[in-house]
Amino acid sequence: EYTTFEQAKASVRDISYDVYLGKFKETPDFTTLSPDRSGTSEALTQEVAGESQDFILRLKGKLEVPVDGTYEMDFQVSGFSTCILDGKPLTPVNMWSQQAKVDLTEGTHSFELFYSKDASWYPNGLGWYISGPGLRRQPLHRVSSQPVSQPVRPIHVKVGNRPRLLRSFVDIQENGMDRKRIVHPVNV
Repeated sequence: EYTTFEQAKASVRDISYDVYLGKFKETPDFTTLSPDRSGTSEALTQEVAGESQDFILRLKGKLEVPVDGTYEMDFQVSGFSTCILDGKPLTPVNMWSQQAKVDLTEGTHSFELFYSKDASWYPNGLGWYISGPGLRRQPLHRVSSQPVSQPVRPIHVKVGNRPRLLRSFVDIQENGMDRKRIVHPVNV
C-alpha cells in the first residue's frame, strides 16, 4: 500500500486576532471581556500577542482544504490551547500538544484558535499542522511562530530591601576555557 501526495496544500486566510491580558487556563466568556489589542495578520502566528506570559490570544480565520476527507490536526503549543472548527470544539483546553481527526468537505471552514500562556520561563510557541487525503503533513502557522531551539527566557526576581535566596543554574568557566554548569547553587 502506498500514498501519493498530489493534492494542493491546505491554507489559512482572513486571520484576525484579539489579545486579552491576564491568567487563563480555561477559555473565558469573551462577552464579558474587552480585548487589550486587536488586529489582522497575514499569517497564523502567536507573535501578534506581543507578550511572554499572562495572556490569551484568540485567532479567527478561514481554513481551506483541497478535497473531501478525514484530516488529522496536530497542535504543538508552549502553554494552553484549544480549537473550534465550524463552530464545534475540535480539541479540549490542553497543555503542550494535542491531536484531532475530523471529516471535512472541500472548501472553506471557519476556525477559532485560542492560545494562552501563564509562565515566562519557556518560550512562546504555537504550531498547527494538518495532513489528509493526498496531503502530506504541513504547517499552517508561520515558521517563526513555533521556535525550534530558543533558549529558555530569563526569570526575573524582584529583590526589594532584604536578602533573598534563589536556586538556579550557574555557568562558570574554569581555566578561562572550559564551561561548566553547576545545577544546584543558591544565590543570595
